Amino acid sequence: MALTDVKSRGAKPGKLRQKLSDGGGLQLWIQPNGSRLWQLIYRYQGKQAQMALGPYPQVSLHDARTKRDEVRTKIRAGINPAAEKQLAEATQPPPGDTFKEIALEFIAKCRRDNLAGPTMVKKEWLLSFAYPSLGAKRASEIRPIDVLKVVQEVEFKGNHETARRLKKHLPEAAAPL
Repeated sequence: MALTDVKSRGAKPGKLRQKLSDGGGLQLWIQPNGSRLWQLIYRYQGKQAQMALGPYPQVSLHDARTKRDEVRTKIRAGINPAAEKQLAEATQPPPGDTFKEIALEFIAKCRRDNLAGPTMVKKEWLLSFAYPSLGAKRASEIRPIDVLKVVQEVEFKGNHETARRLKKHLPEAAAPL
């Protein structure tokens, strides 16, 4: 028998995980802690596989059925939906990977280490010189020549001491913590 939204909401958690089936391999798993998760059980090339579709009620019954139908269509076309999902996740850049995000984490770490107020102000000020050109770049894409350009821009303005200090602070701020 197909699930209804009322039945999905009204099911009470027990001591063991409960599985409410909707048909076509779509199941709502009710965990002992009360969380509800959509799972799709399917066969690909003769082997049983499983795919998480998301938590209920964030993923509604209608959305879960739609996703189930999309996966079934991919299987009929000879596409492995689990491998496709893994490939999609692998191609997305990890969060917190830009120079500015790493530098802000570095500043937060320095604050947790209780560095003096004036020291923190200078670190933030020095790093602000690099944000316009390096801020949006991923840390793995930053080359030494990019750092040199930032330092040279400050040097060309006649701020040699600032450039020297910036040269010291950029590598430690760009290194992932």
